[in-house]
Amino acid sequence: MLRKEPTRVKSSPFRKVIQNFGIALLTSFGVGIGFAVYDVNYRRYLEEKHHSLFNLIQYFIPKEDQGNTGLELSHKKDAEIVLKATKFVSTKGP
Repeated sequence: MLRKEPTRVKSSPFRKVIQNFGIALLTSFGVGIGFAVYDVNYRRYLEEKHHSLFNLIQYFIPKEDQGNTGLELSHKKDAEIVLKATKFVSTKGP
């Protein structure tokens, strides 16, 4: 007895286009959501880092200059303060 080969039903090319478009759409949504979450977390990290560095620099400002806005300090003093703060961060950690 001869066995008949099953005939394969071809899917239309239009259906393939719709499938590929759906896959591309879902992928782009996934990438967009992933990037948004990453961006929010990165901004939060930068904000915390900025505040901690700012507070650390405030710690190194001499007592007699702490009432100043920072505009009254000389550039040399500013540079010394930032240098002390960065040395502290590099040796002790944040």
